[in-house]
Amino acid sequence: MEKISVDRYMLIMTIERKICQPLFFKDIEDAQRQMCITIAAQMEMDFDSVTQDFFENGDIEEDDFGITSMSAWADNYNHDNVDCTIFDLNNLK
Repeated sequence: MEKISVDRYMLIMTIERKICQPLFFKDIEDAQRQMCITIAAQMEMDFDSVTQDFFENGDIEEDDFGITSMSAWADNYNHDNVDCTIFDLNNLK
């Protein structure tokens, strides 16, 4: 039996304990791209350069933000804690 193509990845973001509405993606790269855009926006940075840096060089670890393949965090300009996590919905444990 063939599986139906559905959104497989879920991105969750919290800002100072407020859980934002989850976003769903078919591809991990799309979820990672959105995570980079989200963190760049929180840090008031150019999202194209942050996204390009992540996809070309892998994990980003700075003093006030970090991005890995499945999660990201930031201490934004307002000193709010921002956290993102990507869940693979086909491999939940």
